[in-house]
Amino acid sequence: MKNKYILILFFLCFSVISCNDFKEQKFKNLTNTDISQLLWIPSFLWENEEIKNQVFNIYECHDLDTNQSWGYFSITNLNLIIGNATLIDKYTCTNRERKRLKKIGCNFDFLKTFTKKGNQFSYNLLYDESSGIIYYYGYYNKSNTHK
Repeated sequence: MKNKYILILFFLCFSVISCNDFKEQKFKNLTNTDISQLLWIPSFLWENEEIKNQVFNIYECHDLDTNQSWGYFSITNLNLIIGNATLIDKYTCTNRERKRLKKIGCNFDFLKTFTKKGNQFSYNLLYDESSGIIYYYGYYNKSNTHK
């Protein structure tokens, strides 16, 4: 009987630990960052030098179990980001997404929403016109091997 309780306790502890494996980072800008620091930041923010030099106030958090990534950033020239993104009428998200975005300051009432997709990623961008902050939520494809 004692072994059964130990086994149940082990599984409970393991499930709690594995479900919340988050990592987060903050940067003032991306100009002096190493590629290893950028792997979970959406690649469209750092692959192009012009964009990379204009991005600032970056916060990134990701879930190692699901490959989901969320955060926010600001950029000097907004058109560099949304110029080739697709405007969507309404962003519908799961309760988990909404909770994560609200926790980092996203107000869903006053946003323009865009979607941006590439070979290795898919992101929804939520632009807060009043603050100039762009919140994002998305994922890297399973073929991507971020650690």
